[in-house]
Amino acid sequence: MSLSQAVNSLAVAGLEHSRGPMRAAFKQPVERMGAMMIDVSKVAEALDLLEGPDAPR
Repeated sequence: MSLSQAVNSLAVAGLEHSRGPMRAAFKQPVERMGAMMIDVSKVAEALDLLEGPDAPR
């Protein structure tokens, strides 16, 4: 076995050992928002509009 094969084998063994019990895949919760009433293609401008003029800068 070459040095690179030995290093790869040790790396794979370490990753498998540290993996632990399998967790459920992450799923981002979502909500239906209906039709968008403002243009959100520019996020910073949309946030400024939603936060209003009294928002801290």
